[in-house]
Amino acid sequence: MARFRRTSFLVLIVYASLQAYIAAAQRRPENGLWLSDGYGLLVEISDDGLRTFQLTTISCISGWSVQRDHTAQGTNESVFIGNDTVRLSEGRSGDIKLLHLDGTASDIVLHRTSERPPNCTRKPDNSPQGNYAVFWQTFAEQYPFFSLHKVDWPSVDKKFRPHVTSETTSNQLFEIFRRIIEPLQDAHTGITATDIKKDFDGWRKDSNHLDNREWEKVQELIATRYIRGGLRSFCNGSVQFGMLDYSIGYLRITAFLRVRRSVDL
Repeated sequence: MARFRRTSFLVLIVYASLQAYIAAAQRRPENGLWLSDGYGLLVEISDDGLRTFQLTTISCISGWSVQRDHTAQGTNESVFIGNDTVRLSEGRSGDIKLLHLDGTASDIVLHRTSERPPNCTRKPDNSPQGNYAVFWQTFAEQYPFFSLHKVDWPSVDKKFRPHVTSETTSNQLFEIFRRIIEPLQDAHTGITATDIKKDFDGWRKDSNHLDNREWEKVQELIATRYIRGGLRSFCNGSVQFGMLDYSIGYLRITAFLRVRRSVDL
């Protein structure tokens, strides 16, 4: 009988601990709505995951989402997993959080907000004109280098908006978008249209441009003729290091996006 009581008592302790853990998880202080400094993001955090919305003064478009990693315990950050690994850590106060995508250089600062922007209560206009309006407005509010590239963005709008009508096809709209941003010659711009299986990446003029095949040849020459002892790879192969003659180090960085953290660095 005493053994039964001890067993029951242990079961009650385990049950109470489990209930306390569930209650604590339900009271996660980061749950709720957050607005980003720059980037035009509304971030919604729940027990299940993190969801983003892309904001402009005229729109609120559902963006990427990630699921909460419930196995990430014992750290000062919350971890979310999807196409990217996202980490959420404390800011200067309880109403500020730092959002970081693994492989990126900096954090995104989030500020708590009590409600969604008014545009998020309305269904987006998915017409050709509606898509064009959001595309142009997003660049108008978030792209910082028009002066650098000597591009008059309002004039670009006057040139292209009249060509977008209710009869404009997805392929035609993609071509208009490409023509709009291609003159920026910015490799950090691009368009992806999964429905019509098209994409465009911005590019920059380079007097010494090498295509992929030429890059592979250059890398092979360096590795076979100049590197002594081979190259060591880090960060999912995006960072490599080796030694040249005369104790000179050689560092090769091939990517800045989706670079996996390496414990060897």
